[in-house]
Amino acid sequence: MPNTFKYNIQERETKNNGTLYDLYFYIQTPDGRKQKKLSGFKTKKLARQAYEQFIATYIATPKQYNGKSVVTYEIARREYLGAVQSMIKESSLYDFIHTARAHYDEFFAGRDMHTITKQDIIAWQDYLWAKKYRGKLYTQKTLSKIYGQFCVFYSWCVEHYGLTDALKGVKMPRRKDNKEPRQIWTEAEFEQFIACVDTLKYKALFTTLYYCGCRVGELQTLSPQDYDGKQLFIHATYSRKTIDGAPYRITETKNYKSRYV
Repeated sequence: MPNTFKYNIQERETKNNGTLYDLYFYIQTPDGRKQKKLSGFKTKKLARQAYEQFIATYIATPKQYNGKSVVTYEIARREYLGAVQSMIKESSLYDFIHTARAHYDEFFAGRDMHTITKQDIIAWQDYLWAKKYRGKLYTQKTLSKIYGQFCVFYSWCVEHYGLTDALKGVKMPRRKDNKEPRQIWTEAEFEQFIACVDTLKYKALFTTLYYCGCRVGELQTLSPQDYDGKQLFIHATYSRKTIDGAPYRITETKNYKSRYV
C-alpha cells in the first residue's frame, strides 16, 4: 500500500536534555511496510521538519524505468506524490489523494503502467462518466477536474517511466448539464436573515461574508491587524485538508491572490 504521509510525535523526558520529541511513521519498502523512527528533537517543529526532509529524500526522485522492472499503478502514484509534494499546496495534494482513492484506485489497482492502452483509458472514461454520487451523475465541471488531475499524473508517468502515451488522441467526453439556477439572496433577504441572528460574533461573520465576498477559510484567518478601519486585508486561508494528521493548516489564499475588500 502507498505511503500515507501520516506520523505520530511522542514526547519523552530525559535526565540530561529535558523534554525531547520522537517521530514515528511508516514507509513502503520492497520488503513491505516498515516503521521508521526519527528521534531526539527539542521541539515538535524540528521533528516535523526532519520528517519532511526525510520524505523528500526518500521518495522525491523516482528511478528511471530500466525496461525490466514492473511499475505498478500503486508505485507510480506513491512516487508521483513524493515528487510533487514540495511543488504544490498541501490542499491540492490532499485533493489528488482524495480523487485518486475515489476514482482511480479501483479501476487501475495492480496494473502495470506500461500495459495501459488507449482502450483502457476510454474504458475508464466510460466507467467514470457512468458513476453517480448521491443518485446523480457527476457534472461536466467535476468530471473535467477528475480527468484533468489524472492527465497530469499520467503525463508525469510518461515522462519518468518512458510509457507509450495512451492519452494521445483520446478526447474527453462532453456532457450537457441541466444547470439549476443559483439561489442568491437579495440585500433585503440578507437583512431579514441577519436581523434574526442574536450573537454579535456571528452577526459580524455573516455580514463580512455577504458584503465582502470572501471565503469562509479566508475569514477564519483574519486578525485585528488585518483591518485598518476601512478595509480588510485578505492574505491567507484556513484549511482542514492536511495530509500529516494536523487538525488544520493556514496557507496562502486560493490562486495565491491577496486583496483588500
